[in-house]
Amino acid sequence: METKIIGKEKVKQFYQNFRVAEDYDRTRSGNVFGKIRSLMETKAITNLTELDGKRVLDLAMGTGRITKSLLKFNAQVFGVDASTEMLAVAKKNIKSKRLTIIKSNAFKLPFKNNYFDVIVCFRFIRHLNTNERKNIYAEIRRVLKKDGHLIFDACNILRHRNHETRSVYDKVYTLNELKTELKNNKFDLMDVIGYFYGNEVLLRLNNKYCNKIVMKLDKLLQIPFLYHIASMWVVKCKKL
Repeated sequence: METKIIGKEKVKQFYQNFRVAEDYDRTRSGNVFGKIRSLMETKAITNLTELDGKRVLDLAMGTGRITKSLLKFNAQVFGVDASTEMLAVAKKNIKSKRLTIIKSNAFKLPFKNNYFDVIVCFRFIRHLNTNERKNIYAEIRRVLKKDGHLIFDACNILRHRNHETRSVYDKVYTLNELKTELKNNKFDLMDVIGYFYGNEVLLRLNNKYCNKIVMKLDKLLQIPFLYHIASMWVVKCKKL
């Protein structure tokens, strides 16, 4: 199958579709697989950085799946996305005085330099091509404070060998390749949390006993020297 969606323009166009936006939470996080994935991602964020009292940006917030978790902390949260349709769903689902939602191009953010303590970005950077990733890293560095943290998700090439057949492009890495890309873009890879250790098939069975096994296995296997075999990583890096 030929890759259909790659790069910022095609990704933006895809998520401007009203039906995609309306169905996003149901199709991505509505099933057990998606719910557990979201839980693991949000737990990883809180394990990787301090959020209380911080100014936090959810970049490419979509419908606010991650944003909701950020608001559980005493943080000033900003959510940015280029899709009017996705933001409409987010505004309908999330009500908080500590949240500011802005429609904006992620590559030209409407914030001053050194503005945020933490930037989280899920299911966006990995859809961009090499040059676009270079540009988004530069813009993130601009609005991130000195020693501020960027937290995002990345795909392990060892567990995503069929990535070229997918309709939406995902950049895949080894940990060393990811570390090199970050260093080349003036970020220091500080920490990684891996999740999904061969358990996706069990999750897709949608059986409560299988789900319990999956969660217990992932908890037991979340040991740094095993992260290289995880399907996905949540990465924390520091602005240099």
